[in-house]
Amino acid sequence: MIEARMDINGYLVCASQQEGKAKPSIVFVPTEQITLVEVFVPGKRAADWKQALPFVLEEQLAQPIEQLFFAVLHRQTSGEKAGFVSVAVVEKERLKNWIEELKAHDLADAELVPDVFSVTFSTEKTHAVMVDNKVLARTAEFKGLTGTEELVTQLIHISGANPLDINENHLVSENKLPLLKAKSLRKGQFAVASSNNNQLFLWKWPLFLFLAILAVVIASYIIETQKLQQQQQAYDEQTIALFKQMFPNTKRIVNVRAQTKSKLALQQGGKSEQGFAELMKKIEPVLMPLMAQGKLQVNAIRWQKQKLTLLLLADNVDTLQLITDKLNQQNQAELKLKQITASEKTSLPVEGEIYVK
Repeated sequence: MIEARMDINGYLVCASQQEGKAKPSIVFVPTEQITLVEVFVPGKRAADWKQALPFVLEEQLAQPIEQLFFAVLHRQTSGEKAGFVSVAVVEKERLKNWIEELKAHDLADAELVPDVFSVTFSTEKTHAVMVDNKVLARTAEFKGLTGTEELVTQLIHISGANPLDINENHLVSENKLPLLKAKSLRKGQFAVASSNNNQLFLWKWPLFLFLAILAVVIASYIIETQKLQQQQQAYDEQTIALFKQMFPNTKRIVNVRAQTKSKLALQQGGKSEQGFAELMKKIEPVLMPLMAQGKLQVNAIRWQKQKLTLLLLADNVDTLQLITDKLNQQNQAELKLKQITASEKTSLPVEGEIYVK
């Protein structure tokens, strides 16, 4: 018995399902509504001969090829019949309706196979079965006939095929039904969606959201890194400017901190450990985090008479006070706030001078 099939009107007919039994993966469709043909199509590349196939068959078909779908079942690649293509031709609209009927019965993943292929193939006899007062006869691996017993018998005789053998035992066994997927009409644009595609569809939006968040995080990281680099560059430029101010005769600057420490040591007889270089080394950890956050900008650094002057722009008074508190807590230097004024020329409105001894 054929478990699941489409009737002549395009409605699904299923045998009674046992509880717990899997849904049918193969649904048979009427062969009389399909054209099974074998034709020679030249060409080595699959894309070329598949494109040429409809035009080779055009004169043999009653309908415009634009209205038809060509499901390639097999192509012979060697021997005397190399280049011959076995193809099933069906109306696109009919195929779409069959697929919609499958979906309506929760069988969207089922294959649609011409019912003549539900019969086993034999090289000795033409196997056939009787289904709903019509005969399904399997004449070749990829061909068959259907009609009344009288009509099929006459056609078999005229074609010179093997003798007709009608027997219900010639139906393909259930365990071999999956092999019929190769003869399915659902190919190309009508192919069954793979499980991978279904999983990809389910994960599409979460994946898109994840990628969008990742892009925002990366963009934020890049912006913050650029800000930090800009702040570091401005700090280094001010340090170099101060070095040139203090030591105008130095022509080449390689390592500004090391060179500053060395020259101060020469000037002060080795007492530079508490001098400019050491003081800057202690102040940097306080200033750099605030600069990286965009809360602070160093406009100038001056070193005169063992006193360091920092000209700073800050987002608010609290930021300047925070610097003062941190330096005083560590007893690194004596710090005094000189003045704080609002500035309209920068996004950091608080300007101040800090003197460090």
